[in-house]
Amino acid sequence: MPAHMGQYRFPSCMQLSETYQIDDTGVTIDVAEVGMANPELFYTVPILQDNGEQKTIIEQTENSIKVRLGENCYTVTADVKIEIDDTKYANRNGIYNLIKLSTKAKKMRIHLNLK
Repeated sequence: MPAHMGQYRFPSCMQLSETYQIDDTGVTIDVAEVGMANPELFYTVPILQDNGEQKTIIEQTENSIKVRLGENCYTVTADVKIEIDDTKYANRNGIYNLIKLSTKAKKMRIHLNLK
């Protein structure tokens, strides 16, 4: 069996399935829990706050977050609860926050778009 087809089973751990679709509208990520009766799913997506020269403008609605920098706009939409974690993370490209997505359902869909 090829390495990317491997399946690992750990009795006390949740098993997840992730699928990615890339098209002209961006990247769609489908996450599903496999086999647990009462799952709680979490997913994080980094968003840029500051690149050292410019700060981003962040707009949040119930199911989306838009991050604007100059003429560019990065949008994260989901069919689940979205919140921004206040913790700041640094790397060589700037300062980031994490978007936290969560649900008590067995699946979630996230869409990422950059214009």
